[in-house]
Amino acid sequence: MLSTNDRHEAAQPWAAPENGTRMWRIVSLELPTPYFLISYVRQVKRKAGAPSTSILWHEDDLLAFCDNARRDASIKSVQLNLMLPPTPNTVQPWRMVTVKEIWQGNVRGHDQRAMLYITQDGERIVNSLMTNVERQIEVGTVVFSDTQACR
Repeated sequence: MLSTNDRHEAAQPWAAPENGTRMWRIVSLELPTPYFLISYVRQVKRKAGAPSTSILWHEDDLLAFCDNARRDASIKSVQLNLMLPPTPNTVQPWRMVTVKEIWQGNVRGHDQRAMLYITQDGERIVNSLMTNVERQIEVGTVVFSDTQACR
């Protein structure tokens, strides 16, 4: 979840936000959970579009973005970064890794979704409510690949 307050609203006339959209100078990451930073370009009528970046905190939103990008040929050049929270009871900072692939599967013997993130450096990160141990995951389908964006 991202949080902010009214005094951090960016009331810039040049920003021209869309219907109902408000812009903020500062947001805080309140939950110690992975966040997804997605950068992409939407190409319109064979012209280079403006780059956009979104921060998502829920995997359902990430999967919905990938599903939309799979069906929308105008979305080009997707880069996905994973912002990882500090390990509990430590003073480590958040860290960001670039994701090369995302695999969706289930925890063995349970009807519980699990995601496997493979970074550009080859690190393998499991995210599930039940486990963070890769061998306990039945990996199913690729939902993102940096060579083919969202599948």
